[in-house]
Amino acid sequence: MKLVLDTNFLISMVNYHIGLEDILEILEFKHEPVILEASLRELEKLIKAGNFSERKSAKLALSIAKAKKIMVIGPEKGYVDDLLLELNPKEYVIATQDGNLKRKLKEKGFRLVVIRQKKYAMVE
Repeated sequence: MKLVLDTNFLISMVNYHIGLEDILEILEFKHEPVILEASLRELEKLIKAGNFSERKSAKLALSIAKAKKIMVIGPEKGYVDDLLLELNPKEYVIATQDGNLKRKLKEKGFRLVVIRQKKYAMVE
């Protein structure tokens, strides 16, 4: 099973100082972390066009994704939320902080990883 790290989740990990190892530890069995190609593009756009805080967080999130050698999946083009909703809930767990997206993913049967109280991650 794969754990897909959404763009806003990666940025939240950076902002709240939560490590990828901490995220993987809460899941009951081994998951391979992955990121959508479109999420990488979103991070690159934030690095170029975001405010100072967004640029800094996006740059660090991108460097973490590269340093941890997180596998990149999916098409380069498309809206990240739509691409996540197209995945198979039996093969993927989604890590996101987006409230609207979480609701849609739950309706489709996905398990979610979220950050709570800016301190820890949990499975929903």
